[in-house]
Amino acid sequence: MLRVAVAAEFIGHGAFGVMGKDGWLPYYAVFGIEDSLARNLMPITGLIDIALGVLVLLRPTRLPLAFMGMWGLFTAALRPLAGEGVWEFLERAYNFGVPLGLLLLAGLGSSWSSWLGRIRQIPRLDPARARRFGWGFRLVISIYLIGHGGLGVFSDKPSLIRGYDSVGLTNLVADSRTLNLTVGLFEIGVGLLVLVYPAFWLSVFVVIWKLVTELLFVTMGARGAWFEVIERGGAYAAPVVLILLMSIIRGTAGSGGANSVVRGFLRSVRRRMSTLRMFAVVVGVMAVTACATPAPPTGTLTSEAARDSTGSREADRELPVDEVLLSVVSIEAQHSNGDVIGTGFRVAIPGIVVTNAHIVRDAAEVTVVIPDGTRRTGQVLGKAVELDIGVVRVDDGGLPPLHSGSGLAGLRVGDQVFAVGSSGPNTLATATVTALAHEIRVGSESPQAALRTDTALDPRLTGGPLLNRRGEVVGVTTVVADDDSGDGFAIPVTDARAAVFRIVGDR
Repeated sequence: MLRVAVAAEFIGHGAFGVMGKDGWLPYYAVFGIEDSLARNLMPITGLIDIALGVLVLLRPTRLPLAFMGMWGLFTAALRPLAGEGVWEFLERAYNFGVPLGLLLLAGLGSSWSSWLGRIRQIPRLDPARARRFGWGFRLVISIYLIGHGGLGVFSDKPSLIRGYDSVGLTNLVADSRTLNLTVGLFEIGVGLLVLVYPAFWLSVFVVIWKLVTELLFVTMGARGAWFEVIERGGAYAAPVVLILLMSIIRGTAGSGGANSVVRGFLRSVRRRMSTLRMFAVVVGVMAVTACATPAPPTGTLTSEAARDSTGSREADRELPVDEVLLSVVSIEAQHSNGDVIGTGFRVAIPGIVVTNAHIVRDAAEVTVVIPDGTRRTGQVLGKAVELDIGVVRVDDGGLPPLHSGSGLAGLRVGDQVFAVGSSGPNTLATATVTALAHEIRVGSESPQAALRTDTALDPRLTGGPLLNRRGEVVGVTTVVADDDSGDGFAIPVTDARAAVFRIVGDR
């Protein structure tokens, strides 16, 4: 099991080197290596990692294992050296703890031949030896849980929010930072509990928790998402190994080798089936409750200033306009052929504003006017030209985010939607959905499926959110050149969200 886990760690990690992951550039920069050279070195580093992973799987050897443990420690230490904070180092405890654990379980070699020769068998584990290794794996599990929790509590890591948002969890709280804080404190608590009470059910929970939370890389569409999941192999294996070690300590498995340990583990599982069933029921109830919990109530249309494009107010609609307008900003970009003014809106990722690519164009910075009139300089992080999506980072003073809810689920032709802008007299346009997948071309020759409505938009509203009656984002409004149909268009929120995740990356 540990061989598979270590192999997964290095193969998954190496894959990102071959892919040329931008997130690695700061680690090379620690040694003064420029980006151009770093990109050439990444595939070499990645291939070495993959080769080591395959080696430990096919021919486990002490010397490569020792190198892998030290390499894991070194790469983990690079994170705080690159300015990412000590929590990143702690969260990577499995990167070095699991390879070193496998090496120590096999026993240190007494000669060069034993260090370079294949590991044939693991010395027998008696309860005293199992207890020592049990403490080691408890420390590894505790440290990586506390480290991951610290990323949420103390670093408010944006990629965590992107993961939670990809499954709709950010809709359950008014501020995404609250979610990061809550989950982070929970993980720190579980990490401390592993140290003092390494119960069977707790180790099972840790395995499930890590698998589910790492699968968020997949749901948020991260580049190389499955390699992110594979790279965490040691994080899943450590709790299972702890269960096996505890079964030896408690006498439910003999010390006669792997078969007796596995038999003891299976006996432990059978004896605890009622506990596992109860645990599964509790988790299931919590999951159903979370999915069924509506977004926090926000109020209804009350602002005299928020009128639709005809100037009339519809008393029967439920759009929380007052709250929505607190999340919408004006984007002003200066270009060689003139200034462009459009709309943007704050999303669940702290400090991130989404707008149109045609508004920011090639500008490195833009002016962001927040609802209280304050003007701030925003950094353009990137664009998805084919979707007309632009992403800006700005110190927004803690503006509340807009949420996407269930995406396009439940949206039908004929539904009423609302396009919200931040400037000009028409800050709200009411429209009706006339198509869910109308082909348009924005910024490229490739057709893009878009939402179509029956109301053309004021150009100053483009880049803003298209909302359903509950105030959930269903699209990002855009314009189509040379279109005189009188229709309005929006990029579906599912496509826009994936583009934002790609642009923001791990920054």
